[in-house]
Amino acid sequence: MLQLPSTGRATGRAALLTTLAGSALIAGALAPAADAAFTTAACGGQPITARGASFQAGANQGFTQIFRTEDFCGTSAPAVTYDPAGSGAGRRSFGERGSANPTGARDAAVRIAATDEPPTPTQTAQMEGGAIDSGGNDVTAADNGDLHVIPVAVGANVIAVNFPDGCTPPSAALANDVAQSSKRVKLSAVALEKAFYGDSTGDTWGELLGGTLTGAPTDSVLTAAGINDCNAVPVRRVVRFDDSGTTFVQKDWLSKVNGTRSPAWSSFFPNPNTSWPNTVGESTAAPCPAASNLCKNTSNGNGPLLDRLNTTDGGIGYADVSTARARGFEVSSVADDTFWAPIVQGNGTAYEPTADATAWRQNVGARGAGCAGVTFAGVPSSTLGSWAAVSATVSSTGTVYPLCSLTYALAWDDYAAPYGASADNEAKARTAKDYLTAAVSALGQGNNSSRDYAPLPAALRTIAQDGVAAISYAKQAGGGGVAPSTPPVTTPAPATPAPTTPAAGGTTPQPAPQAPSNVFTVASGRVSSTNLLLSIQVPGAGTVRAVATAKVKGKTVRVGSVSATASAAGTVKLTIKASSAAKKLLKKAGLKVSVAVTYTPTGGTAASKSKALTLKKLKAAKKK
Repeated sequence: MLQLPSTGRATGRAALLTTLAGSALIAGALAPAADAAFTTAACGGQPITARGASFQAGANQGFTQIFRTEDFCGTSAPAVTYDPAGSGAGRRSFGERGSANPTGARDAAVRIAATDEPPTPTQTAQMEGGAIDSGGNDVTAADNGDLHVIPVAVGANVIAVNFPDGCTPPSAALANDVAQSSKRVKLSAVALEKAFYGDSTGDTWGELLGGTLTGAPTDSVLTAAGINDCNAVPVRRVVRFDDSGTTFVQKDWLSKVNGTRSPAWSSFFPNPNTSWPNTVGESTAAPCPAASNLCKNTSNGNGPLLDRLNTTDGGIGYADVSTARARGFEVSSVADDTFWAPIVQGNGTAYEPTADATAWRQNVGARGAGCAGVTFAGVPSSTLGSWAAVSATVSSTGTVYPLCSLTYALAWDDYAAPYGASADNEAKARTAKDYLTAAVSALGQGNNSSRDYAPLPAALRTIAQDGVAAISYAKQAGGGGVAPSTPPVTTPAPATPAPTTPAAGGTTPQPAPQAPSNVFTVASGRVSSTNLLLSIQVPGAGTVRAVATAKVKGKTVRVGSVSATASAAGTVKLTIKASSAAKKLLKKAGLKVSVAVTYTPTGGTAASKSKALTLKKLKAAKKK
């Protein structure tokens, strides 16, 4: 199991990091100005579209910001347009089958998919196998590929509330000082499970709060229906219109709060996951009728869900923190009755979905998801493994905020086969790799908190970075060529076992070849002015990545990074050049640098070593 730090705020990751531009001087056996089998240089790709989880929309705004800095591709970076159409739409764009995509056709306009619901082995096989004919047969093995499931951020679902107009909650139910908010209540996990299940013992506000509300409803929809008692105001569930990863996370949590339901919560997971238990008068009308206990918008995404909740008096819903804040669910005044509610666990403690417990108020507190201390169970050893069992939600007995989740990017190990070999496809694949490199970097992850997410734990970030580093184009063709009709089987090293990747079509496992050696040597390392020079001996084809960091006043600063590709055994020469920002630090003092070198053999498992070097303080320029 992997766990986020128990402190709510990161140290070095939350600080502003400074990176250095890197360049690689590669021996004759290596591909010049290329990465893996790419012939297109880094940052030289074409604009692309990414599609998927609305939960991830805010994080991608942050990734784009980092992608366009001088540390990565700068202001001239190829455009990456994010379409927050939902997790289901993202997976379908990569070929997941279902009623909306019965043949598993891929959308050639999309090069990165995003999902909060990690694909099952069946869904992965569908995407990897590509389109099928009317008989269910693979149309062609030539477009089969291996899928990377890459964690990119940690986020939290909030319980969003539109408290009944004209009603006052019992003082014991308030989550905060009445002088700050007279409406914001805390809600127990057990009561929320009843409300979302449509249980008749938890479907009114009197039952949800377990106390007596005072006042009288003033909403016209409720009063027209003859509802004049605040305790009798129905708890109307406002849920996603589309197949949603946010919904998956919500139901995953509810299933842990009450695992004895019949029918079980798991029966409402299937693709698409748009069904809910005990529905009465399900409606997409605006406003939602008082007699409807399940209300939806007519558009995809968390934003439209919250828009509908804003017009549904007495409704409850769910969304990510970032979208909830953007849609006005911060508390702006004492009487504001739209908010997110803290969840009361079995120990009686109310847990906030934000890292800063005061951040529920408008323009108060620091941003960031309240996922400190959560544990991620079921994590595989690589991005090519199955992430279907990964979960961070906890039952009502947990002692953390119970509604946290990973959110993922989907990318191809080799982009040549799924979309066909062409210069345009390679250029788009190059952009996909460059963008995801920025997303899982220290800078990209360090930006997550400011967007109301949390960075990946260190171990997860390493898995994500290794997965992104493996993304390539026409691997077996040496770059720019035509991919083989049958992708190679990825075989893990014995020390880190992982599921064997199925052969083309995703049906018949092939015999695993002997794992390529990942034993390499850092032959030498030296400093030349403000440059770090490394010589790496590798046993065969693969990628080499060097990341340099230093400690400055107790904080970890990224000094620079560089990647190179070996087409055969030999020497890889790497040069990391200092940026202007790094030189500013060196004007004050020298830097003791730790360089982490990772070698990933083609078709094998990464290995890492470190090298210590010292950059000397720069001499002051002589005055003329």
